[in-house]
Order: sequence, then structure tokens, then C-alpha cells
Amino acid sequence: MPRSLLITVGTSLFESASWEPTASPLRRNQHYQAWIASCLENPTYRRRFASAHEQLVSLLQTNNGEDWVKHLAEDLRKDYPTQALRYSAEMTTLIRLAAETAPVREYLDTFDHILLPYDPSEPVKGKDDRPVATSRVAAHHIAAYLRSLTVGTVTVKAIEGLSSREPADLRRGLVALRGLADSLTGDGCALDLITSGGYKIYGHVLYPLAACRTDVRLHYLHETGAGVVTLDREGLRALGDHPIPVSFPNTSSLEGS
Repeated sequence: MPRSLLITVGTSLFESASWEPTASPLRRNQHYQAWIASCLENPTYRRRFASAHEQLVSLLQTNNGEDWVKHLAEDLRKDYPTQALRYSAEMTTLIRLAAETAPVREYLDTFDHILLPYDPSEPVKGKDDRPVATSRVAAHHIAAYLRSLTVGTVTVKAIEGLSSREPADLRRGLVALRGLADSLTGDGCALDLITSGGYKIYGHVLYPLAACRTDVRLHYLHETGAGVVTLDREGLRALGDHPIPVSFPNTSSLEGS
């Protein structure tokens, strides 16, 4: 059975400690070194003391993800990484999910296609002309990192409005996201959805697929990062727990103008 994985992408990559402190772009970055030393697995602390964040926004670019693969933390190359909370929400979710079944590489290799949608219309620079963190850059970097870990196909997909702050544009982006997910189901195809990254409304838009179909699962990283909550047709569960049956209203589409 063909199996796909769709991962929504936010900007937590810029608040992560995904790379070795000895990496040449970060070796003299005192703020990043402080993250490694004092809050390696404390995302809340990293967000609170975000000085390294600004420098990462300047360093990470849409076209240099492959260059940063060589700087990734050695922990990520283990069969079972032990520092899951140092990474972005998307990567932490994958590590948590894999830990229940197989080494990370083997888990990723169960997917024929991994797809990361992002909003291409996000601003590259803010009002003060400084670069801003965008899901566009994060998506291209995470895609490069995943390609170094799996033999499956990893692609990014541009969806206009997906990260928009304008309600009308966001709605169009959400409709397109749902349409993309729909296109990956049916004809014996299985689909896993990870909505840990980006707007929480992504999960609301996609949950009818998981609630109504036997071949679709929706995963979301708990706010603490300690575990993953999964929804499928059997119900709602934390990893390793028995599902709690859940009844959902019939909100299966966002059709309309």
C-alpha cells in the first residue's frame, strides 16, 4: 500500500538547537552556545531567551538547506535520538513517533513520499528590513534534513496563503491544504498527517479525514513536547495508550467562496 506523510511547517526550527555547536556558522555564536549549554532540551527557555533566534534567521536561507545537513546534531543520526526536544516541532514529532516502532531512518523509509507544504507569499524581510523567520525557509531546510535520513521522496509544496495573517487569504490556503491531503488518499493509499508545525487550525481542517477514514492518521505534538497525540478512526490516543472513542460532527469540507 502506497504511504504518504504530510507535515505542516511552522517556524520552530529557528528556536531549535538542531545543529552541533562546533558548526562553523555557529562556533562563535555565544547565544547559540548558551542554548546548547543551558537549555538544550528546553524549548520554552530558548523562546524566552531568543537572541540566537535572530542570528539563525539571518543564517538559514531557502537555498542553503543542503549546506546545513553536515552541521546537524550527531544525536539525530542515531537509531533512537535521545535529545528530541532540541529539534523543531516537526522533527521532534517524527522522533517521538519513530521511537514507538522503529529506528528513525527505518520509520521514515516506510513512507513513499513525504510532503511539506509552505506559504511562498510570506515576507522575507520585516519593516526594519531585517530578515524574518518563515515557514518557507524552514520547509526547505527540514526537507533537506529528511532527505539525508530517508530513501523516500521528500518534496516541498507551495500553498499561497497557508501562513497568512489575513483571514480571506488564510482560508484559501486552508482549502488548498485540505485539497492536497485529499489528493493523497484513496485507491489504497495510506496517509499520515503531522500538524505540530504552523497554525493549530491546520489540525481542525484535516481532522475529518482521520476521523472518517481507516487509512488516515493525524498526529500532533503535545505542547510540552513530551509525547504525541494521535487521532484516527478508532479514536484519540497518546502513544502507547488505548484509543478513546470520539464523535465528531460532519465538517468534512471547507467548500464555499
